[in-house]
Amino acid sequence: MGNQGHPRVELALLVSWLIGSGHSAEQAEEWIAQLPGWTATDQQVLDDFASKNATKWAAKSRQNTECWVRDLAMRTGEWADHRTDGHQAAREPQRGGTLS
Repeated sequence: MGNQGHPRVELALLVSWLIGSGHSAEQAEEWIAQLPGWTATDQQVLDDFASKNATKWAAKSRQNTECWVRDLAMRTGEWADHRTDGHQAAREPQRGGTLS
């Protein structure tokens, strides 16, 4: 049996791929909002996930110059900025809820 993430985690990770395919962060969320697993997730949990995921990929992009890493850092940052009204960098990550 393989390792599988919780469906909400998979949906959250899909946002950056939709952004990479040309959708805005808002459009990506509108598309995913059609799925019950997304709408059932607490908005604060999504905010925290987006922020932490963007922070992780920003750090990786400073250490790795491969294009895909930089692109993923940009896409996750765009989503985090959308979720936090552009205040992602100044935002202190909160402890608590998880997507799983």
